[in-house]
Formats: sequence, C-alpha cells, structure tokens
Amino acid sequence: MHPSEQTSVLGDRLIELFTRIERERMQDVPILNEALSVDAFGFDGFSENGYSIGILLTPWFMNLVLMPQDASLLDGCRVGQKLMHLLPVGQFEFIVNHEPETGSYLSCSLFSPMFQFADQVAAVDTARAVLDQVFTEPDSEETACEAEEEMSAIWRGKIPCEAEQADGGDDDTARLSSPSRRDLLRGFRPDTHKTDAFNDREIAS
Repeated sequence: MHPSEQTSVLGDRLIELFTRIERERMQDVPILNEALSVDAFGFDGFSENGYSIGILLTPWFMNLVLMPQDASLLDGCRVGQKLMHLLPVGQFEFIVNHEPETGSYLSCSLFSPMFQFADQVAAVDTARAVLDQVFTEPDSEETACEAEEEMSAIWRGKIPCEAEQADGGDDDTARLSSPSRRDLLRGFRPDTHKTDAFNDREIAS
C-alpha cells in the first residue's frame, strides 16, 4: 500500500489534536473552509534522518509535516525558526512548530487558507498527489531538478497556461475540483494570495 493511502497511529493522533484545535481555537477565526475536515496522510514510518513524513489537512491549511522520532532532534530550536530539510524529491524549507501533545515538529505550508478547494475530495486528492511526489526519488540529475522545480511551484502558486485557460482566464479565485496529477505537479494552484501568516503555528496556537 502506498504511504498516502495508509493510516497510522501518529496520523490518528494529529487528526484528533487538530479536530480539537478547530473546535476550541478556530471558531471565531473567519478563514475556515466549512466544506473541509481534518485529515492526515502518511506518517506510517520514519525516514533515514529520523522524521516521519506526512500531510496534515485542516479547514484552514494543508501542510507537509515532519514529526521527529526522537524529540532531541529539535532540541535548541525555537518556534518559528526556519530549517532546510532534505526529502526524497529535494530540499525544502520548514518551520519549527510546537504543541504540548506532540512536542516540536516541522511544517512546510502548501496551502493556506483553503477556500480554493470545493470539497474534501479535492483537498484529499491534492494531499495524496503531493505526498506521492515527495516520496518519488528522481532517477537522474535532470529528473531531480525537474521534480524539485515542480514541488517548489506548488507553494509558489505558479499556474500553467492551460490551467489558467481552464479557469476562464485571470480568475485566480476559482475553486478546485479534484486536480489532475499532471496539473498539480506542474504547480496548479489558484491560491495566488497565499501568505505565511496563515499557518498552523500562528493561527492554531
């Protein structure tokens, strides 16, 4: 079974935690997409560097998350600190977060807020496609460069020409139905107004 299809104890813990955060901390914050619910994908094992990799989906963000096997991996790191981390697909920037129930962990914002997703199916399909790409090890230097560019495009908000045409031109507020894997990995994301202010650390804490 592929990592994006598996469930895990850690994933279940994150779902329980962020469902509670939604209920207790987010009710008066006007950025919730009410069509979405909390879910988690991956988190089924540990990578060579001691982190479990997964996607955390909530009604207000979708983040790539690295959970340390040993809490000491993030000793000395402060909340909000930025760290570069090597994934199978390439190297990317993460932010240190902390919750009492989980301890410190790393997150990389993919989408926030989440109004561009029409429903849970669209958000889940996107999360699984991103996780597929994260676990894909390039088979050549050229492929590695292309894969890293594709992942970078996802959180840069780059939209390919054909995606713009499909959305009706310049309407960057279009809501996503389930995106094709090809569109997603070329950077299909109509959320061109994404800001770093909307992330799990600053809003949910």
